[in-house]
Amino acid sequence: MKRVRLLLAPVVVLPAALVGVGVEAIHQREAASAGELALHGAELRELNPFNALLLGVIATRVEANAHTRSALMGSVLSERRTPLTGTGNVQAAALGTYGLTVLTGDPQRGVVLWTMRRASEYRRGFDEVMSRTLVRPGEDVSALALSADGRMAVTDGGDSMSVWDLTDTSHPVRAATVENGDDIGGVEPTAMAPDGKTVLIGRKNGDVPVWDLSEKSHPIRLFTLSGHPSRVTGVGLSSDGRTAMTSSHAGPTVVWELRDRLHPVRVAALTVPGNDVNVVALDPKGLVALVGTPRWGAMTWDLSGVGTDPLRTVCADPRFEGRFHRPLTQDTWSSAAGGEEWPASFGALDDFLPCPESRP
Repeated sequence: MKRVRLLLAPVVVLPAALVGVGVEAIHQREAASAGELALHGAELRELNPFNALLLGVIATRVEANAHTRSALMGSVLSERRTPLTGTGNVQAAALGTYGLTVLTGDPQRGVVLWTMRRASEYRRGFDEVMSRTLVRPGEDVSALALSADGRMAVTDGGDSMSVWDLTDTSHPVRAATVENGDDIGGVEPTAMAPDGKTVLIGRKNGDVPVWDLSEKSHPIRLFTLSGHPSRVTGVGLSSDGRTAMTSSHAGPTVVWELRDRLHPVRVAALTVPGNDVNVVALDPKGLVALVGTPRWGAMTWDLSGVGTDPLRTVCADPRFEGRFHRPLTQDTWSSAAGGEEWPASFGALDDFLPCPESRP
């Protein structure tokens, strides 16, 4: 039984120029084929997640480039999406470490504290354990912040700011409320230091007040960072600065790897209905992402194990041990790929092993 490890070609002696032209032509055909497979895989994410992953794996094996890798990782993450039940027009959000504590704010439900737990290793994502309402619907709260350990939160609606003690998540306590005392406009995305002792609250007029929360019951306004010419935009950033999230109106929400600051790598785009996003949040470890939408509520993604090599992520996942580590025949390919032709790279080979025999 034949299997592919490398692209095979007959040994023929040709002038160097012709060889170069021929290799480039082959490369272009393979890249085009891989792009089509990646696109088809992306289209199948909601209908058939397994086939979406299979097409993404094959596309990456045919031509590993930024497009195929990002498409495959997008299919990986689509299986790790967890909606927060009952959320609607989510306008603010914050995450504690590992995403086990979550805050969301929307006009329908107010500010809700969510306690989460990881699902089993055979189902990526999270389960909701408990939710508590911090601020009732109708109160204006448009900025939220959460300490890394999930034990302190800040809610702000522009006129006033509240500090919350979440040591016992089943009984959250409002430790203090202070009036802002000046006309500083609406609230923009907020950031809290991992130790929970400092919080920065963005304003639509460009000012960023900085508060000292060393004593929960007596927050102190230290100073205001001024001089920004326009509103503060929302992004998510892990505490080590190696993982980031960005979003734009009616555009994709993108996860980035920033290990090399001069060469940021687009890891994947997170899929939400209509790509309409109000707010994004990233937990301090960069392991959980959250997106708040105006119509579809809040959703979280499990980013654990995610990196710039999605093939490694898929092939190392125990859930796919019996699927991607066995030969794929032309017949099973035709069924899974929905009529896509057997990749030209595989030629007359009888079968193909999606994940290499030696895991990457």
